[in-house]
Amino acid sequence: MFKIILKNLWSRRNYNVWLFLELILVTVIAWVVVNPVVQLLHNRSLPLGYDADRLCLIKLDSDWSEDVRDTLTTREEAVRIIADRLQGMEEVENVLLEYYSTSLGTEFVWRGKYSSKFRPDSPVETFQLIFQKGKKYFETFGIKSLPGSPSPEQLSEGINVPNGVVVTRSFAIALFGTDRVVGDSISLCGQNEDRYSRIVGVVEDVRVRSYSDVATVVFSTDMYPMNQLPHIVVRLREGVSPSLFSEKIAAQSNRELCSGRQFIRSILPFEDLARQTEYSFGITNEVRLDIALAVFFMVSLCLGVVGSFWFQTRRRKEEIFIMRSFGATRRTIVSMLLGEGVVMVTMAVFVGCMAYLQYIHQVGTQSIRELWEEGFFVDSCFSNFTFHFTVVSFIVYVLLLAVVCLGIYIPARRT
Repeated sequence: MFKIILKNLWSRRNYNVWLFLELILVTVIAWVVVNPVVQLLHNRSLPLGYDADRLCLIKLDSDWSEDVRDTLTTREEAVRIIADRLQGMEEVENVLLEYYSTSLGTEFVWRGKYSSKFRPDSPVETFQLIFQKGKKYFETFGIKSLPGSPSPEQLSEGINVPNGVVVTRSFAIALFGTDRVVGDSISLCGQNEDRYSRIVGVVEDVRVRSYSDVATVVFSTDMYPMNQLPHIVVRLREGVSPSLFSEKIAAQSNRELCSGRQFIRSILPFEDLARQTEYSFGITNEVRLDIALAVFFMVSLCLGVVGSFWFQTRRRKEEIFIMRSFGATRRTIVSMLLGEGVVMVTMAVFVGCMAYLQYIHQVGTQSIRELWEEGFFVDSCFSNFTFHFTVVSFIVYVLLLAVVCLGIYIPARRT
């Protein structure tokens, strides 16, 4: 059967060459429109690494209507009173004061590049998150520590080690090749060589933003609170709805939950915060555009491919009748025609993917190569370029194979 298929393809090469070139072009276009959607779906499927479904972010503000301004001490005391009142609510498990704008899920995150004393020529770029000791940071966010590392409670309380930092599993593996790195030293590139930070704990990977892949992260305590009002991160108890809790807080903010001139300006569940961050970064519009383009182009391309193979199969009506007169069954004829389509699609997708691979090596893609070269994202199964390219190419192959078989099977069965 396979030899007959190859002979038929060669004997009809004048017709098949145009179909072959069409499939190559469709392969390249399909790769372009499918790739961002696949990347998005992959990132959405990854765990955040912390309990976003149980967290709310509360932003505070001050009423400066009077002439006398509050001192920093007065403001901090008022904020603590509000935090204590929140902690006393039955829906609340824990309350955390965040003095930095570099919290998980927020828009701004500091970046840095660390190296070890053993591998100074192989620095690892990371996202840096700042937390205060003794404030139940890791318990509030629900970040888990690795076996052999101190517990989240111990990490939050702080360990008496100068310049101690907590790193994620991905950072440890990227720099040391193992996650058993408690006690090792790292240095922020660009600083003095004698100022090393000691790794006091290793935690599970977290995603600093909802639309990103897993990234390397370092949690540090070597900065002081800024001269500004903190945010309040609230961890809810199991079974409590963040949206209902937000409505309750909004209704009480101007009565029970205010102190002095400090009041709650807004409260957002972390899931809403993620959507807000995505919108401010333009990710929401980019995602909508990618999906719309993918749907439009794939529907158009599929209809075009189905039409081309439908028309070519109908043109072979006389050939099919001759084969039927010599005793060929309908099933045999359909199998042979489908086999020709499978061979043609396989060859065309291979050529098209190899052509697009050369383009990627020359130009690159924003979602894969540029982010990978920045070094913030780990070598996971999908951020690995070879694996990513193989998966997307396979999806394109299956899609075109289904379309071509549809364009051949229906008219072949009716002839």
